[in-house]
Amino acid sequence: MTNINKYSIYRSQTLTQNYNLYHSDQSVAETGSETLSFDLSSGLRARIDRYYRYNDYWIWSQPGLEPSMNYTIVMKDGSDGFACFTKAQNNFFVDDPTQTLGYVDSYLADYLIHQAQQFALPWLLQQMNSASSRLHTYDMVEPLTNNRFKVLELDGSDFSLIVNATSHRPYKIRFMENHATFGKATNDLLLSNYSAVSFDDKSGRRLQLPYRLQTIYNSTDVLEDVKLDSISINPPMKSGFFDPVLSPKDTSTPQAPKQSTLYPRSEVHEFFESGLWGGPFESFFNTSDVVVTHPIPDIPQIMAVYVGYADYVQLVLNFTDGVLITDAAPHRSRILIQWVKETLHKSVTHIVPSHHHRDHAGGVPDYVEAGAVVVVPEVAKKYYSNINNGKVKFATYNEKNPFVLKDEHIQFRSLWRDENPHARDWSYGVATSACPAKNEGVVAFVADVWSPDPDDGGMGDAVRFDIGYARQWLDAAVDDGLPRSTVVVGAHGGNTTIDKLESLISITGYEYPNLETNDWKAGGALCKHH
Repeated sequence: MTNINKYSIYRSQTLTQNYNLYHSDQSVAETGSETLSFDLSSGLRARIDRYYRYNDYWIWSQPGLEPSMNYTIVMKDGSDGFACFTKAQNNFFVDDPTQTLGYVDSYLADYLIHQAQQFALPWLLQQMNSASSRLHTYDMVEPLTNNRFKVLELDGSDFSLIVNATSHRPYKIRFMENHATFGKATNDLLLSNYSAVSFDDKSGRRLQLPYRLQTIYNSTDVLEDVKLDSISINPPMKSGFFDPVLSPKDTSTPQAPKQSTLYPRSEVHEFFESGLWGGPFESFFNTSDVVVTHPIPDIPQIMAVYVGYADYVQLVLNFTDGVLITDAAPHRSRILIQWVKETLHKSVTHIVPSHHHRDHAGGVPDYVEAGAVVVVPEVAKKYYSNINNGKVKFATYNEKNPFVLKDEHIQFRSLWRDENPHARDWSYGVATSACPAKNEGVVAFVADVWSPDPDDGGMGDAVRFDIGYARQWLDAAVDDGLPRSTVVVGAHGGNTTIDKLESLISITGYEYPNLETNDWKAGGALCKHH
C-alpha cells in the first residue's frame, strides 16, 4: 500500500524559543506546504517534500535575507534503516542551505523515522492488526473535557492509539517521552476532519482518513499544524521515488537509526524542526577544545570561555568556594563541568541561564545533576522545577533585588526586568572585582540582544541581532548605571564575541551617558566607598 498526503497548509511552532515561559508563542514555519508519502509494502518507507518560510524571528540568521527552506528527505525503518536528504537541507547556519546534505546521523535518522511512523496512521493500524494478540486496551477520560476514549497499546511499540469512544475513529497517536526540562511529557498527533478517501486502483474501496493533523505537546502546545489538500491511496509511482539518489560527489554514508539518552528524540525534535540541528556535539569536541580568554587581563578569575568555536561563549567565574557559569548550552555543559573539575579543581556551584531558550538553558539539567544552584528570576522558577525529578536547588531574584555573589576577589550580579526584550525571563550579568576603582574594568554578559563581532568592519555582525532589542538593553543598562567603559561578552557573535560597549553605542547611535563604576545602582553600589 502506498499513501500520499499533500498538504496545502504546513505551519510549525517552537517548543522552547518562545517569549513566554509556559506556552508556545513563536512560529518557525510561518507558511508552507508539504507532501508526505508512505510505502507500506515492506516495512515503512517514507518521503517528505517540504517548503516553508521562516517567520521574522528567524531572519537574523539569513545574511541573504531569504528565510526559506525547500528540501526532500527519504527514509526507511528497520535495522538497515536510514534517513537521507536528496535535495537541499534545513540547517540555516550553513552558507548554502540549497546544497544537498545526504545521509543524516543516527540520532536524526531515528527521530525522522519515528515521526514518519507517527504520521503514518495506516502503518500503525497495520501493525496493530497483524499482532492483535499483543494488543491491550483500556478506557481513558480526558481531564479537562471529561470526554471518554478507548486506548490501544501494542507491546513493543512506542505508540498508543487513542480512539474516540463515540465515533470509533482514531483521535490521537500518542508517544510518551521524558523531557530533560519538563519531565514526563506527551507528544500527540491529533487527527481530525475525517473524510472518505477512495483507492486509486478503481477497486471501489474507501477509507475514512483525517485531513487535519496537529502535533500537540503536553496537551497544550501545537508544534505542527497541517491541513491536507488531498490524499491518494495506491497512486502510480515513479521508479525509485523512495530511493536515496545522490550526486556521485556525495561522500555521506547510511547511518542506522539509533537512540541516545544524551540526545533524546525530544531534543532532536526541537533542534531539527527549528533548523538548529548540527549533529552530536561530543563527536567533535571535548575538554581539550575549551578556549579561555580574560576580558579584563588584571582579573584572571573572570574568564570568557568557549568550546570548539567562538560563536557560543560563556562567562566562567572562579570564586574562592566554587565556580559560577553564565548560560547552559546543552552538551557543552558536560564538557565544562569536567573542565572545571580538571583545570580549576573545583565544582560548578551556580549556573545562571540568561533565559530559557534551549540553546541557552538546555544544559541546566546537567549542572543540576552535578549539584549546582540554578540562579533564575522568580518568574522562571516553575519552568525548571521538574528537572531531576524536582530535586533542584534555586536562588531566585526579582527586579528590585538582583542576584549578587561576591568573595574577596570578584563579584557577579544578574539583573532582570519585567517586560524584557527577547524572552520573559531574559537577564544579563555583570562581573567585576570585589571593590572596583573608579576606572576599573567591568564585564557585562548578554545573550541574543547583541552579538558582538569587532572583526565585522565596525558593524558588530549587524545582521545577527535585533537593534531594537539592543536599544532596550541599553535603556536598562543606563538605568542600572552600567559604566560606558564596560567590556561586553556576547553569547553569540563571529570570530570573537567580546567587544566594548562603546561599539554598540556607535552602531545604535544611542546617546549613552558617561557613566563610571561609582554610578552603579542596581543591587547597591559595587563597592562601599562608592
